[in-house]
Amino acid sequence: MSAAPVEPPAGQGQGYADPHRIEDEEGPQTVQELRAALGAVVPAHLPEFNAQLDAAVTAALDTDQVGRIREVMDEGRHIWALYSRPEVTAALADSLAGRAELQPFPQGRTA
Repeated sequence: MSAAPVEPPAGQGQGYADPHRIEDEEGPQTVQELRAALGAVVPAHLPEFNAQLDAAVTAALDTDQVGRIREVMDEGRHIWALYSRPEVTAALADSLAGRAELQPFPQGRTA
């Protein structure tokens, strides 16, 4: 089953510069935007996203480390892109089939 493309939030453009790598500024940016986007495209994932985000926020309050919040947001944007953007789905299929050349992350970046 294929989901119809969902338009990115205002100001996010029509596609991705590189569908093999979603950059930080691509896709939904705020918690509200991401919840709405996930709810529209893959509502079954929304409770898991909310639970992970709540846990990350609680941990950040206890430890003053907010990195996990960013990770949860990034994971949510990747899931949204996979289910809503055909160019991302095609890029993943190409990678899994060995038809895409893997590129290293830019210096200073990790997954």
